[in-house]
Amino acid sequence: MLGYSEEELLANRIDYFLHPEDHQSSESELQKMREGNRQAQFINRFITKEGQTLWLDWNNTVVYEEELIYSVAKNITEEKELEDLLERANKMARIGFWDVDVMKKTQYWSAVTKEIHEVSPDFTPTVEEGIQFYAPEAVQTITEIFNQCQKFGTPYDLELPIITAKGRKIWIRTQGQAEFRDGICKRVFGTIQDITDLKIAQLELKKSYEQKNAILESIGDAFLSVDKMGTITYWNQVAAQLFGGTKEERVGSSVWSLIPLTKENITVGKLREAIALGKVLHYEQYFQYLGKWLEISIYPSEIGLSVYLKDVTIRKTSEELIRQSNERFERVSEVTADAIWDWDVRADKLYWGSGFRQLFGITCDPKDITYHTWERRVHPDDLEKTLEVVENAIRDVHNTNIYNEYRFRREDGTYAFVTDRGMIIRDPMGSPLRLVGAISDITERKMYENSLRELNEKLEARARELAISNAELEQFAYVASHDLQEPLRMVSSFLSQLEIKYKNQLDEKANRYIHFAVDGAKRMRQIILDLLEFSRVGRMNDEVGEVSIQSVLEEVCTLQAELIESKQAAVFWGEMPVVLGSKTPLFQIFQNLISNAVKYRKEGVPPEVKISSIEFPTYWEFKVQDNGIGIEADSLDKIFVIFQRLHTKDQYAGTGIGLAIVKKLVENLGGKISVESTPGVGTVFSFTLRK
Repeated sequence: MLGYSEEELLANRIDYFLHPEDHQSSESELQKMREGNRQAQFINRFITKEGQTLWLDWNNTVVYEEELIYSVAKNITEEKELEDLLERANKMARIGFWDVDVMKKTQYWSAVTKEIHEVSPDFTPTVEEGIQFYAPEAVQTITEIFNQCQKFGTPYDLELPIITAKGRKIWIRTQGQAEFRDGICKRVFGTIQDITDLKIAQLELKKSYEQKNAILESIGDAFLSVDKMGTITYWNQVAAQLFGGTKEERVGSSVWSLIPLTKENITVGKLREAIALGKVLHYEQYFQYLGKWLEISIYPSEIGLSVYLKDVTIRKTSEELIRQSNERFERVSEVTADAIWDWDVRADKLYWGSGFRQLFGITCDPKDITYHTWERRVHPDDLEKTLEVVENAIRDVHNTNIYNEYRFRREDGTYAFVTDRGMIIRDPMGSPLRLVGAISDITERKMYENSLRELNEKLEARARELAISNAELEQFAYVASHDLQEPLRMVSSFLSQLEIKYKNQLDEKANRYIHFAVDGAKRMRQIILDLLEFSRVGRMNDEVGEVSIQSVLEEVCTLQAELIESKQAAVFWGEMPVVLGSKTPLFQIFQNLISNAVKYRKEGVPPEVKISSIEFPTYWEFKVQDNGIGIEADSLDKIFVIFQRLHTKDQYAGTGIGLAIVKKLVENLGGKISVESTPGVGTVFSFTLRK
């Protein structure tokens, strides 16, 4: 069968002859037999010596006592090839097979059947699972018919909807018949075919007929059809309402009976013309006896005429009202101070009121005015921007208003500054129908604005001069305070020497005077140093970069460690940001605020200083809060003024410059500083830094 000799067969393992795709399944069957399955039947493929593929149907018996498997194979290659050919044909026709083994209660689905149900190739359904694929409205029908087929052998041929495994609803044609042996049903088998496209076409055809009738009955127009003899063959409800008479009464009667034969009535002649010439006709006719205007459309065909009659009385009335409204519009445009315009977008017709002649001296033939007439009068430098505003306003279907400012050329060639306000009238789809508006001459206002602009430029120049003056004053303060230190240092030095050498030779009053002089010199020196620092604010050229506020606070606390420890103070903060700026001014700000918070403490209460930050979209806000003595409300506006002290030097040391320096530093960084305080409770300084 395979073309090998006995020696060749015995010299190789069985899997040497197996088809590569059947190795795993065959090994699985052998394993089942090793594990106790004495009888086994399966099908696999072998490769002949010539390289051909044979399909073999194996019946196997295991004799465990002899440790042997006895196998008999039947060559079913021809059957398999026929099955494959049939399967291919069925795939092309999209016909699948199914087979229910009633005795074993199992079901077989062919590959096409599985494709139709959109299940995986290894899916093996039960009978119940197969029925559950049918749409809910079809489950009872298929169940009853299948049971009758199984019980009585009644074959069936049905068209029913199913729901595939992927959730799609499709239509299938299923045929079934039963096989009985000795009066017992052994199997039920049949075919299944996807007929969704055919079913949809049938349903669409039926739907189209129903829709046609529904449309003719639901349209707002009267509709009737007549044959070439003038006999009415169709009559819808609107026609019945318009002329009177039901469909049953009118169908079969003559169309001429509907139309009075008067000399004003042209409809009879139009109907005869359409029948004779096969010509499509559209016209409007006022029917005196109906009291209505009708728009009539006649469409000839090989079998007669289709006639649509639309009641346009309201439209005709509206047109008359519009005519009257336009007349009033023209009267208004003649008396207003503005130049009224009306642009019909679709027809590109532009109406200009008499204001164009009064304001700009323009006289044009109304028939020649278009959108481009206006466009050519816009100043060339303003044209692109002005057209862009118009186009964007029209493009936005939700926009109904338009506003523009530009220069408009008068008839004498000069230009006027104008404002142009308009309203966009759109159809229900949002497309523009008309733009209506008015142009105002604002030349005088523009001249006034130009004079204001010139004044602002002069003020800005003056501000720059003041800035230069301020810078020179700061430089003067810096030089003056620096030069004052040398003579002050000499006075302080000689007073100190006088105190040391003659302390024991002078009385207590003299020593006190010397002490006052030395102390005054020291305070004067501190004031000069503070003045130097104040004058330096804004003059330092520190490199701008990312600054960690966490690091700044740590450095401040390290520098102020002796003061913090001596006052038993606690300084704490949460997570701090990294900001863009200069480190030195930020260090000075926090150093002054923290040292003040520690210095102005309540007697017997350890100072507590809390620093926090809040992020806003464009800036950071920092707060320095203490539990100190607080500040009276009437003093809050003084604390940032240079040399303003709220306490004597005996109570709290200082020169009154520290907070003035802080305010100047914060403002130079583009921020603002404020203070909130409750006497006896504490103070909160808040300042902002731009991101």
